Amino acid sequence: MNSQKELKLERPVRPDPEIIARKILDFGRLLSSQLEKSTPPLNGDFAQAINTAQDDLMQALYDCNLRGLQTALDYNNKGRNIDELLLRVVAVVSYQVLAWSKSVEVKGVTQAATLGRDLCQQLRIRQVIFRLCVRRILVLDEYRGHESITLGQPLLDFFRGPDEPLILTQDAIRKVWSQQEATEKRRQAGLKEGQLPSAKWIYEQLSRFVTGQHELKMALAVAGRQTLLRREAKLLNRRGCLPPKPNVCIVGASGTGKSYACSVLSKILCLPFASYDCSSVTASGYVGDDLSGCLYLLAQSAARMGVAPEDGGLIHLDEIDKISTTSYDSATTTGVQFEALRLLDGTEVSYPLNGLNKWGGGGGTMDTSSLLVVCSGAFSWLADDLTGCKPQLGFDQNACSGDALNLRELLTSRGGLVPEIVNRFASIVKMDLLTPDNIADIMLCEHGPLGDYRATLKAEGRTLSLDRDAALVVGQWSVETGLLGRGPKAALEQLLRNTLFEGSPKEVIITADTVRQKLGSLPS
Repeated sequence: MNSQKELKLERPVRPDPEIIARKILDFGRLLSSQLEKSTPPLNGDFAQAINTAQDDLMQALYDCNLRGLQTALDYNNKGRNIDELLLRVVAVVSYQVLAWSKSVEVKGVTQAATLGRDLCQQLRIRQVIFRLCVRRILVLDEYRGHESITLGQPLLDFFRGPDEPLILTQDAIRKVWSQQEATEKRRQAGLKEGQLPSAKWIYEQLSRFVTGQHELKMALAVAGRQTLLRREAKLLNRRGCLPPKPNVCIVGASGTGKSYACSVLSKILCLPFASYDCSSVTASGYVGDDLSGCLYLLAQSAARMGVAPEDGGLIHLDEIDKISTTSYDSATTTGVQFEALRLLDGTEVSYPLNGLNKWGGGGGTMDTSSLLVVCSGAFSWLADDLTGCKPQLGFDQNACSGDALNLRELLTSRGGLVPEIVNRFASIVKMDLLTPDNIADIMLCEHGPLGDYRATLKAEGRTLSLDRDAALVVGQWSVETGLLGRGPKAALEQLLRNTLFEGSPKEVIITADTVRQKLGSLPS
């Protein structure tokens, strides 16, 4: 297609965003259909159809004279026409996100928007994608090597339209793709259109990534559901009683998966996520970072997603035991705990706009009523109480009692947390100690470290296999060394170090005997 082709200069007609939305989705569907073919079309009727649809869409954009879309796409800026590659990328992402799922891989968009095997054009398209991500028209999220993109707020506003209801009606959607296809996609997701995920569905999704920890997944699922309900009520300006603000406290040893579970929950709920280490926080007025710096990190995460942080988010306050009076009794640790009350209550909280410390520049305010706050800590000095084993006199010095443990009272009396902060946790969960079987499941999970190393070897044309017996030996070694959930990655680093250095063999097989030989003598 000739990029210098002149558009027909006619008098602009009345804007019809619904027509433009249909044309964008229709063009995106046409481009995405080439992914089903073995080779991208270089010429022929299919390429002609793409060029015709592209010309028609560009002419429609000029005719409708949509100021909002022009500003978002930098279209007709100082007389310049819209970039063809940019238009293809926007159409593909809009169609796949609205018709298929909430995120699309960058690789698929690049292949769909490329009309051939031109590597230079693929590179330009990736540059266009990242340029749009910087402008928040598209949002890039990289997780475990997979680059996915979603629609940013400017495009979402365009498809949503200036007035309610949505301009992208069901009739318009049915004309772009069949109702059977949309129904099948919703059935695979396990959700009905417009339906918020249930706590049971969130629990099932967490179970795909988190092994064991039944109580933790139940607490996070219920809290996540309540957060979505509060966000929906706020966006719809509903008055009256709201679902309670969920705050969760997780107590457990290092390596049991506290931080990982919170990160996975944010991705399941598609909420901006900020993890903040409380060990470096001091009270306001002292040297150090402020606890409100977590809102700065949340605002950065929300900006990358193209959403407003006040519309819902997840804050993870890690190492909360480091600000307990038992760990370090001072005015600053107690002050930090009282500052955390504002986050837990859900009020207007001031936070720094230029960094983690409010004294470094101007500040802003954020409504935390729609935020899910999860605090976690090891509380290592409570290990005997948490496991139910207390040292005693006599031969049996580690007698374990089966008495129910009151975590709320324990955190107040011996945990070093003030009663005001403990009473604001709707759920306090004790992490279960990981067993060798649990660690073996982590080892064999496709989303775990084994999958990462397999991807590394696959890039070199090699394969990696590991059986259940070897994973159980790694699990036993992780328990004995105290690494727990971090054991599989440490074990694979030792097992594959020479293999990755030497670049051989082509087929890497890890057995139980290999693990015992590399990691030390373990009982068979």
